Amino acid sequence: MFNNIFWDNRAGTRGLNTVTGIGSVGANDWDMGVFGLAASLAPTNSIVQQNAGTYPYTTSLTNSAANPSVIDATLEIPLTFTSWRTNVNFTGAIMVTAGMPPTLMGNYHLSLVGSPAFNLGAAPGSTKSYTFTANNPGTFVYEAGLVPGMQHQVAMGLYGALIVKPTVSTAFDVEKTLVLSEFDATLAANPIGYDMRKYAPKYFLVNGLAYPNTDLPANQIAVAAGNTVLLRYVNAGLQAHAMSTLGVAQKAIAVDGRSLTHPHSMVAETIAPGQTLDTIVTIPASAAPGTKYALYDANLMLRNSNAAGLGGMLTFLTVPGTSGGTGGSTTTNVALSPNPSNGLSPVTLSATITSGVTASSTSWIPLEQAEPAVLLRVR
Repeated sequence: MFNNIFWDNRAGTRGLNTVTGIGSVGANDWDMGVFGLAASLAPTNSIVQQNAGTYPYTTSLTNSAANPSVIDATLEIPLTFTSWRTNVNFTGAIMVTAGMPPTLMGNYHLSLVGSPAFNLGAAPGSTKSYTFTANNPGTFVYEAGLVPGMQHQVAMGLYGALIVKPTVSTAFDVEKTLVLSEFDATLAANPIGYDMRKYAPKYFLVNGLAYPNTDLPANQIAVAAGNTVLLRYVNAGLQAHAMSTLGVAQKAIAVDGRSLTHPHSMVAETIAPGQTLDTIVTIPASAAPGTKYALYDANLMLRNSNAAGLGGMLTFLTVPGTSGGTGGSTTTNVALSPNPSNGLSPVTLSATITSGVTASSTSWIPLEQAEPAVLLRVR
């Protein structure tokens, strides 16, 4: 039980047609309780009125006993019981209220000023600590809460990824957390006066970067042939995204820190704002050094505002190294026959590689005399 208010909840004793101990006089405050079974209630970061010594629960230093200052909190309504068909055990009893106040359906809410239940966050230039117990392993997101006039804080980057590691070993070789977000330059220019209903980002980021910066060696996801890779997606943005891969398949194994009972293969699964998704990717054992597998947002908004070329949420799973081995090979004794060519007959190319292997009988046509090429555009 986290971030709850347990205040002014009352338990009474029923008589023949009355209830005592539940009114304003002699109120029996019983915010939490367990009846008929053994259990341990453990609220944290909550406001609790009852005494743990009277009605036991596991106490926490994160709890408060301050009045939450609820507007219209004193809806004191006299109660009476009317037994059904004179059943003195009150089976099917009817609860009747008397003197119902006109404000019963009134403005019942927390006071925004001075209420300890309304979290105003850290004041400018100050710090504030939050504590909780991380009981479940998984991928989670933390972000700024909604406070008056500060609805833009998440869109401006006040968020992060929270990874709770399991206590047992896990079956993956590489782990990468990918925080997805967007950037609206108009919002950034005037966050306080910005109307969030007009939110229109033109930059889409992975860990705070857009392609091509995501393709720098330090920002690629380094893998090896045969590796099992755990990808932890955290959508800290305000828009949904669906991350896909080319050349390798993903298997969804957890959502919002909860393992899926039935993991499933996926091409691109929508990750809602504030949601997390864990997937597993297996790199082929035959992957050669230098192989790159694209990881991108399948909505194909792969751009950086109106700039030319690719951009946005695009990065790579990369097998480090260079194809062909270190330094490559050296080719000598290149010969063409016939040479010169009239451009109408096949030409034989022969060459000697440093390994001693000779390539021959290769037919080609000089490009300047070749037939016009045909460019196919796939739509």
